[in-house]
Amino acid sequence: MKYNVKYIDNNNQMKSIVLDGKSEDDVMSRVISNPDVKTIVSISSSIGINISGLKSFDLFSQKKVDLGTLSFICRQFSQMFEAGLPVSSMMNIFIRTLKKPHLKIVFENIHSDIQSGLSFYRAFSKYEQYFGNLFINMIKVGETSGNLDKIFSSLANYYEYSLSLRNKLINALIYPIFVIFAVLIVWAIAMFFVVPKFKQIFIQIIGVEKVYRELPFITVLMLKLSDIYNTGFKLIGLDIKIGYILYLLKFGFLGFIFYLWKNFDFRKHLEKFLLAIPVVSSALKYYYCSIFFKSLYVTLTNGILIIPALQMSSHATTSAIFIKKLEESIRSIEQGKRLSESLINTNFFEPIVEQMLITGEKSGSIYKMLEEADKFYTREMEILMERIMRMIEPLLIVVIGIFVFFILLSLYLPIFILPSKIMR
Repeated sequence: MKYNVKYIDNNNQMKSIVLDGKSEDDVMSRVISNPDVKTIVSISSSIGINISGLKSFDLFSQKKVDLGTLSFICRQFSQMFEAGLPVSSMMNIFIRTLKKPHLKIVFENIHSDIQSGLSFYRAFSKYEQYFGNLFINMIKVGETSGNLDKIFSSLANYYEYSLSLRNKLINALIYPIFVIFAVLIVWAIAMFFVVPKFKQIFIQIIGVEKVYRELPFITVLMLKLSDIYNTGFKLIGLDIKIGYILYLLKFGFLGFIFYLWKNFDFRKHLEKFLLAIPVVSSALKYYYCSIFFKSLYVTLTNGILIIPALQMSSHATTSAIFIKKLEESIRSIEQGKRLSESLINTNFFEPIVEQMLITGEKSGSIYKMLEEADKFYTREMEILMERIMRMIEPLLIVVIGIFVFFILLSLYLPIFILPSKIMR
């Protein structure tokens, strides 16, 4: 398979090459061995798609380290640095304990680079696409200040916090998603197995020519839908039903949306749609703002300058719209405006948080205000999630009840009508 590799050379020039390889890890190990390579920007399969002007992107995305693993790595590094273990021993421990093959390769290469004389930061910076910009820059700050143990402890707390917040958001969605899948499964069983059986019964009672003429409208509708689902055709010698294709298209569409989400331009358009839905809009805003303020607090209190801290914190939200708004704030700060004024101009924050920022900047306690802003959004999101769950559970029960009632009514209503027809 061919892989497109983008990297920065020792002259800080962006370059791109195409290599053949068995896997992404195989290609990466060959690229980093090249002395001309300073930092790998991306490695992607040459298989990509373009959709209505959107930028090409790779279907097989890079194996980024998840929040849980990042939290584990940072917590272990913090404890080992605090205990005074040699770097070589730390890396050996990670190589033995990590279960994911691609991460083992990454840490083996990092260990090799450190043994060959590279600094901790330079060794990790080659894998920024795996660990993220925040992780790499915090290591740089920690190595410069000699406080890597404290830096990794702060990062571990941050990643644990982000993971907890994300899990709360996901947990609120699990129940409705489960119900939707259950409804799809029940509908499939009805269309493929139950309705055809009832159709045969109706045909035996009143005859095939009267089924669509004398049965109630709701029953005829169900029978015709079942006919569509069970209509078959031959493809490569196989009998395939249209219903199977419809279900494949449904689940394929969801998978397609998942891959499109990795494209920055598409995510921006999808977020605009989500932010137009009242309750969803509030939940997403609270989540993005909480992550942003937590990240900004962690980066600023650990010595990172305001502009890089804002850039890293905006990307930590993974929101295309939020990143775009923060880019405008960064330009305002570069032109001489205050942090509070620049953030308020995004119109993304609650009025109470805007006042917190103004007060914190005037009183010189901006770090405390950032922490308070983070707590405010976390609390608001938890309250909103609880309200949503209390509202959505009875609502979904009503929806399921109507759905089941529709199926039962359509199938059993003829039982009350047919006897009178037969008597006549």
